[in-house]
Amino acid sequence: MGTTAAAGILGISTKALGKLVETYGYARELESVLPDPDAAISWAREIASLSPRYREPHILDAVEVKIHDKLMANSKDVRALRQIVPNPNAFENFQEAGSSIEEALALVAGARDPVRATRRHAMAGGGPYGAGLASDVHAFVASLSTYSWTELAQARSGPALKRAVEDAQHDLTPLKAAVVGGLLAPISEEHVNVVNVDIVARRRGMQITEKRGPAHEIYSNLITVRLSTSAGETRVSGTLAHDGPHILLIDDFWVDVPPSEGYLLACENRDRPGMIGALGTLLGQFDVNISFMNVGRHAKRGMALMVLTVDEPLTPEQLAQVRQIPDIYSAKLARL
Repeated sequence: MGTTAAAGILGISTKALGKLVETYGYARELESVLPDPDAAISWAREIASLSPRYREPHILDAVEVKIHDKLMANSKDVRALRQIVPNPNAFENFQEAGSSIEEALALVAGARDPVRATRRHAMAGGGPYGAGLASDVHAFVASLSTYSWTELAQARSGPALKRAVEDAQHDLTPLKAAVVGGLLAPISEEHVNVVNVDIVARRRGMQITEKRGPAHEIYSNLITVRLSTSAGETRVSGTLAHDGPHILLIDDFWVDVPPSEGYLLACENRDRPGMIGALGTLLGQFDVNISFMNVGRHAKRGMALMVLTVDEPLTPEQLAQVRQIPDIYSAKLARL
């Protein structure tokens, strides 16, 4: 029976059939380390979703060893290969016996930055709710605020977080370490972790306030980072959805930025016809690819915030040209 006929009998496309066969093949290869068929299929689906460059035999061999040694505990960990494989140092570390995936991710982010390792660890179930989201939120806050800060406040709401606080206060410390570490990364090589975060904050004169309350009226669990600086206040909020962390609020503008890789460009502007086109045209001239875009606004033709995720960074000169577009009042870039 040919592929087309088989796909017809199953009521699926030939492409879907090919992916199904491919997934089954990976599941069979994982049987030696994952005797549970459901677990093997779950891992196989994640592997099959990767592009071919991340599914080469030597890479999958390393993954299989990590699963066997219980150094990769969640099938979603394979998504980190997109960050690890392109980085020679990180991939070399990943292939070493006994090394964890968090160690490889730390090399991707830089030895002084624990945030991205914290993100993957938390999203894989190895840490408290929201550490990955705190990483995304801190990255954007840090890019917005370039002045000396006087106060950092983190407000967390939701029954799940409240129970975590009541049951184990120390479990929320990685959230604080992720935010503080991200804020310090652009200006200091000091390593911030769950052990020294309070000491580092006190030494640098930071005032950290944590507030917890009932669930948000729309989102059951919400993390907000508010940063007070000599230039004013910046506020970013986010939550965790089924597909990962979403940034929902930037200052007073409601947006919805899904899990992304690359860079986040935020432009405060007047809401009028042609703004999106003008920015998109300029980014096209820069050969910068846009993967996502959203606009938050208070009223028609009032103040608005355009948020875009882009695959390539903008140079300072390019960012200056963005700010020169008529009716764009500010433009900030953050690495996700």
